[in-house]
Amino acid sequence: MNEEVELLANLHSHSLLNRVGLWLMPVAQLDQAADAAARLGIDAQDLRQTLLDRLPADTNFAGLSVAKLVDLFDRICEQAGASNCVLIYNLDLLMAGLSYQSRQEVWRTMRQSFPHRQRGLLMVMPDQASHLLPKPADLAAWRGSGRLAGEVAS
Repeated sequence: MNEEVELLANLHSHSLLNRVGLWLMPVAQLDQAADAAARLGIDAQDLRQTLLDRLPADTNFAGLSVAKLVDLFDRICEQAGASNCVLIYNLDLLMAGLSYQSRQEVWRTMRQSFPHRQRGLLMVMPDQASHLLPKPADLAAWRGSGRLAGEVAS
């Protein structure tokens, strides 16, 4: 858990303009993401449930888009919480509903264009979901900026 602790230290630091990190978690540990957040001393939020809770009662479809996801991330980051960082999980379930181009746009936005939020955002994704993750060159950029923990499983 050393790499995750280092990533979290970067996200806690207000020296980063964009406090968004990506944690590639082994699939066998995904159901323990909230517990991992508790061990790290940060808040956790089930992104799928958060989205469902925001939908009007008579809604049958979420109508996912890049703008809706980024707005959801923004709302989560601007909410008061027990810590200045929040871990979100089940993001993979929402990303799977977007096209490849839209997924890449979400990743670009979160890495490059999400500055000055009240709380840092630690996004958990399964390490085996390479089709849902940023392109390899973009993952290298996440790592190079100290905002990636874990490895893509082969």
